[in-house]
Amino acid sequence: MTTRVVPTTLIPDTPDGILDYLVARTSDTIGRKVELSDAVVVAEVEESGGHSLAVRPEDATVLGPWLSGEAGAAPHIMVYRTRARVEEWLWPPHPTGNKTNTIEIVYVPRWDKQDRDLLPLFNVHDRGLLFLRRLPDGRPYASYLSDGLSSYQLAAGETAIHSLSPDAETAEDLVKAVSWYASVPSDNPQRRRQQLIEAVAAAHDQSVNGAIVRLAIRELAECRAPGAAELFTSLLAQSAGETRVPLILGLWLLGERQAAHDALEQDLRSGREAFLASWGLRPSTSEAGEPSAVLFGPDPTVVKAAP
Repeated sequence: MTTRVVPTTLIPDTPDGILDYLVARTSDTIGRKVELSDAVVVAEVEESGGHSLAVRPEDATVLGPWLSGEAGAAPHIMVYRTRARVEEWLWPPHPTGNKTNTIEIVYVPRWDKQDRDLLPLFNVHDRGLLFLRRLPDGRPYASYLSDGLSSYQLAAGETAIHSLSPDAETAEDLVKAVSWYASVPSDNPQRRRQQLIEAVAAAHDQSVNGAIVRLAIRELAECRAPGAAELFTSLLAQSAGETRVPLILGLWLLGERQAAHDALEQDLRSGREAFLASWGLRPSTSEAGEPSAVLFGPDPTVVKAAP
């Protein structure tokens, strides 16, 4: 059995403290994931595994940090390759320089680093959403990698494929949200703002993708779009579902502190323990066992909320 240790942090048990914490927990939006990626695809894993490659003697010195085992007459590096068949390119919508629908995810671990065992694991026939960055240029081991395929690694903050198994509704929503985000113009601020507002205004439509609504709320808040505060306030008065917290945080980011305080305190009054527990937050106590004015919960730099 594998035990995962999640770092924790302390936050003030105040509306300001809770709101700042939730803003940090929800900062890893779909938009940010896309912007940190060179490619976002839906793909199926066809082959995955690692193998050892002998290093040419003249390369042994420069490849020192990547050498596995003792460097002797025939030092080696470990190359982990995952070949995936791309079903759909979501970002960029029309990738350039890619002549094939097959990509390769490649890792050559540095054995002098403590994180050497944190390689992403892929299983054959895994199908899902991948946020990718191109394999960095100029690596000393580049000549040992196969030619002819586009080589990538997972984008910053990504640790695995987002499964698209039949019961993985969240990943399906992510796919739709990425496609929607790619369609929102980045070179026309007025049109972009209008599309974001239209997405948020449809929040109460049951057929609307919740991931798109949450993304649009955050985008409008972070760019401090005119009219966003009024829209959020109006929707919040009618909201009781999964968009409620994003709307509260949107008001907080817009500087509407009192409105955000009031909405949060209303939620806490109707079920404080359940609300805090839903975010993994717990009251802290002093050495004498007395309640303190702080909460503890998952470190927001490590544990992110669903986009």
